[in-house]
Amino acid sequence: MPSPGRRLRPAVPLDVPRLAGLDDVAAGGDVARTAFIAAAVEHGHGLVLDGDDGVVGFVITTPEGFFGRDVIELLVIGAGHRRGGAGRALLRAAVAAARTERVFTSTNRSNQAMRGLLESERWSFSGELAGLDEDDPELVFFFDRAAR
Repeated sequence: MPSPGRRLRPAVPLDVPRLAGLDDVAAGGDVARTAFIAAAVEHGHGLVLDGDDGVVGFVITTPEGFFGRDVIELLVIGAGHRRGGAGRALLRAAVAAARTERVFTSTNRSNQAMRGLLESERWSFSGELAGLDEDDPELVFFFDRAAR
């Protein structure tokens, strides 16, 4: 549930430049990342959290995209809105909208903020993938909606 003054809504194509601007990778000039965001939005796989001053953050999911289970691919919160519940609201909204009982996501080992959010939301650790980012393994987590 978003806090007062914030509203969850589906992402629309007009949002793509703002969403790409919030994401450090896309904002850094990664054309493939911007294309990924645009394609996800075009297919209806994005949610946006708006605040009084515009977009606070967004989440991108891929239905049944991880071994037949929904996966949260990207969760981004604008720098000025972190640690205020926006990530939690988007994570919960993505889980609530999931088509599968188990939902997966991953984050780099170095991303303490995301790891803390997943722990506080009672996500389960699934495993570790090496070789994606040099010296920063990807940690995989899942949430079992049926067990909660």
